[in-house]
Amino acid sequence: MVNAVAGAAYTTGQPVNAKFSQASPINYVANVPTLLIHGTIDNIVPYEQSTLLEAELKAKSVPYKLVPLTGAGHDLGTGNLANVLLISNEISAWVNRYGK
Repeated sequence: MVNAVAGAAYTTGQPVNAKFSQASPINYVANVPTLLIHGTIDNIVPYEQSTLLEAELKAKSVPYKLVPLTGAGHDLGTGNLANVLLISNEISAWVNRYGK
């Protein structure tokens, strides 16, 4: 199956196509306040990707916040009401602070 964002196929256990790296948000950092919400055990997009993006945002003095969801996967643990409330509160606070 071809990933629409990267325009390339991903097969478990195979080397990752360079197009995935080119599609990474880290290559498009701009002065736009950025909220990152990421599960720490995400097996689709590793949590480390958010920490790398966080470092790039910090280096470029872009306002950001990384909200780690401990023990959550790619679904952000939305089966857990506490996670849903945390996510909702973080998004609301972010929009209230930076939304126009």
